[in-house]
Amino acid sequence: MSAKHEAPNADKRSRRMHLSTLRIMGVAAVVAAFVTMIGFTSAWGMMMDRMETTASTNVFSAMNLKDLNDKSFTSENLKDAQISIFNVWSTTCAPCVMEMPDLETLNHSYEEGQIQVIGLLEDSSDRDGTPIEENLATAREIVEKTGVTYPVLVLDQPTYAFISSTIVGTPTTFYVDQEGKILMTATGAESLEAMRGRVDKLLSEQAQQAQ
Repeated sequence: MSAKHEAPNADKRSRRMHLSTLRIMGVAAVVAAFVTMIGFTSAWGMMMDRMETTASTNVFSAMNLKDLNDKSFTSENLKDAQISIFNVWSTTCAPCVMEMPDLETLNHSYEEGQIQVIGLLEDSSDRDGTPIEENLATAREIVEKTGVTYPVLVLDQPTYAFISSTIVGTPTTFYVDQEGKILMTATGAESLEAMRGRVDKLLSEQAQQAQ
């Protein structure tokens, strides 16, 4: 008879333990979600803080770099177009390479003097601005394979410091006016249509301001 009573009691104890375990797991899940949310919010806040600092930087207005073919590109070249589109990419970034043909198409989709696309090779130099020849060679191969004709610039120390302290990943694209002011920043690879949408918006805003 005692065995008959012990079985139901054992079942009750098992159910209570199961419910307690579920409650503990539920609390843990809530805590984990809360911690994740805080972490994401902090990371997002840091990203936005970084993006906000770009508006006041003079890295583009003081630019004096060489491209992969040793041709100079300075802040004076910003006056060649209403909007200069600086695409930060690296040789190990597959999405970067995949969007390069679209950037090439974009570069030829507007009237002369409206836009120009310029690549900034994120892994072209070390933090001291010393070129990394192996990466430059790889970049030249990528440029040839993708059919890119726009200049790809090698970073110096100031530009390296700006990029490493500002962007959260590659590709990142800066839309810059003739004075070197950053008008818009896009993080991540985008479609050709999205790029055109950004350019059209900026050109429209410039036209309105000129009236």
